[in-house]
Amino acid sequence: MLPTFIPVPAGQGAISGFLTSLIGLQFLLRFEHPWLPGFIANRKFHRSRIIGFRNRFDKWLMRLDKITKPRDEWIFSNPFAHAFSGLLLLLLGISLAVPLPGTNIPFGIVLLFFSFALIERDGRFMMIGWLLGIIEIVLLVFFSKELATFVASWF
Repeated sequence: MLPTFIPVPAGQGAISGFLTSLIGLQFLLRFEHPWLPGFIANRKFHRSRIIGFRNRFDKWLMRLDKITKPRDEWIFSNPFAHAFSGLLLLLLGISLAVPLPGTNIPFGIVLLFFSFALIERDGRFMMIGWLLGIIEIVLLVFFSKELATFVASWF
């Protein structure tokens, strides 16, 4: 998710999009625990990096902790809501893999809402993620022809 906020050369969206779609597919299939490819799942984080991250973002994490809390938890046990989240993540992941300029950050924001909702079991954050995800997909579909024409005009 964090790479969506970093301006990097083309191709990063394909990796992030694949991983997002993989998680969405697992939601659809009702996996008990997320599965990731071994090269990602076996990756270790050094304690110093975790402490550095905490020190840099402690103020933001404290604010986030104040606004997120377990609520509307029925979303996390309802099979239809679970499937809808999975379908939406699958579509967002596929859309994220499309190399369109300026689309990574809005996708990253949507994924942040999903992430915080899942971590904190905050159903309201999940509903906001759903709404933003639907808006993002509709806008991408609506403006895809215009964006393609604009990008093609450069070449």
